[in-house]
Amino acid sequence: MTTCWFRPLGDPGRHQEVRLEDLAAFYDSPEAGPGSAFRCDSPTASVIVALVGDTHCLVALRSRGTDDQFLVEPGNDETSVVLSGVRTAVLAGAVVPRHRGLDALQGIDDVQRLRAAHSWRAVPRWQHDPLCDRLGDVVEALIDRAYAAPPDAPAGLLHLKHLMLMHDEAQANGLSPQLAEDAALGADHFDLPDLAVLLRGIHADEDLDWRHYARYQECSSPFGDDAGAIRAAVARRFDTSPGDFGADDGQRPFG
Repeated sequence: MTTCWFRPLGDPGRHQEVRLEDLAAFYDSPEAGPGSAFRCDSPTASVIVALVGDTHCLVALRSRGTDDQFLVEPGNDETSVVLSGVRTAVLAGAVVPRHRGLDALQGIDDVQRLRAAHSWRAVPRWQHDPLCDRLGDVVEALIDRAYAAPPDAPAGLLHLKHLMLMHDEAQANGLSPQLAEDAALGADHFDLPDLAVLLRGIHADEDLDWRHYARYQECSSPFGDDAGAIRAAVARRFDTSPGDFGADDGQRPFG
């Protein structure tokens, strides 16, 4: 028996069952926004799909006793990208047109045909669902460490500290011009250009209104995922440059 599930970005504890006959309509509904995830399970395999932006997705096939496999576009480059809400970087070639995800979900009952119909690339099995797992304890540990970071701490921790202090102040009392420039440098460091531009546009309290805060929320916490863009950027940086946080190449959060 095949079962299908949907999980929205920003609410890891919430998921709902979707009937297979309703899957196509639900897949294209407004509720299935970027960063949301679908999963269909058959007795022998699972297909997991994360929606990327409005037009693309990431598709993983998981079979008993084998590595996970990503559906890939043949001939695409080897560049790695990080998806919001997913801690591990993936190949850019695995970010495919959105309709491919629905095709894979609907094909779960015939795994042999599904394998033959698409190109796949094996990847190591992740401990948890690669597309439903949140950013995880590693990023949370880095944030905790950043709050206590002294002035001579590694650059990644200091920039994260300034970003999170700004974020906490924004959530509690509104945007703070006093914290904005240090936070903007942090946004630069973690390659968050839209957030950096917004922060540098904060000059004085009287300039701030609900539109600034709404835009800040869009840049820092898309789809209601609190500080989700910041956490994803930290995950990307930690995946590629653990030394930026004082960790070794084994990617342990503490030295």
